[in-house]
Amino acid sequence: MTLPVLSFSKPARRHILKKGGSVHLTRHPRAGRSGYSPDLLLAVPEVPEHASTCTVIQSEGITTYISSSLSVDKYEQIDVWLTRSYLVFITLRARITLYKRLSD
Repeated sequence: MTLPVLSFSKPARRHILKKGGSVHLTRHPRAGRSGYSPDLLLAVPEVPEHASTCTVIQSEGITTYISSSLSVDKYEQIDVWLTRSYLVFITLRARITLYKRLSD
């Protein structure tokens, strides 16, 4: 199984490292519903309770735990970035940006 490439923006990377160096990626609860993109992921800067069931990827000094509910073999690249609302609320965002092509 080939694991996806993880791409972190510089602010997201700094934020994750400041919070302990781990991020947990799961399917966003609104993904694919009410006009939301099915590519949305929920990114939380923490080690999940069920870490043993997750796919673990080490890159750029960050340990990424990908939920077992995501089919990592279908993804080629996942982007993680940081957004700020009202200069106070900091949110990590993630999206599947490249899917692997189906073989003939």
